Amino acid sequence: MKRGIRRLIIADKSISQINVLIADLSDNGILLYIPEDTDSITVLTRKIAANKGVNQVYIFTHGYPTSLIHGSEKITSTDLFKHKKESASWNLSLSIEAEIMLYASNIAQGGTSKQFIRQSHELSGCKIAASSYPFGHIPIGSTGNWMLPVTTRHYLHYSLINLLQKIGGTPWLQS
Repeated sequence: MKRGIRRLIIADKSISQINVLIADLSDNGILLYIPEDTDSITVLTRKIAANKGVNQVYIFTHGYPTSLIHGSEKITSTDLFKHKKESASWNLSLSIEAEIMLYASNIAQGGTSKQFIRQSHELSGCKIAASSYPFGHIPIGSTGNWMLPVTTRHYLHYSLINLLQKIGGTPWLQS
């Protein structure tokens, strides 16, 4: 990994205007697209191992309560448990203060979903932040936002709007 690169951005190409969304984040970071017809956890594990020292991992994909959706693959707590050895290896490659931000709609909605987030934290050893609402720029009057209110640490409260404003980017996409 190049010196000074601290972000790993994993993006699902099927997200509308993903290139606009991640443009500002990809400065000082590495952008990766995981092929649709692969085992996402295995590929992510390889990418993390190849880029040691990363302290922020952004995952932009689709989601539902208790699961991430990547291409045609649904990743649930059961899948995390099946891949626990791989997930546990992440903290060996990431920085000691690594954070994983899951930008996927509704993934942390409800008690069972929060268990998914806790399990992700326990297996990876990383701080996790996730959304419990629809994610993204949705027309006025809807519940969509860029916040990641569900976290594994009380002091964490992520917002893509705040992050992009700090680095001089656009806080939302135009529909």
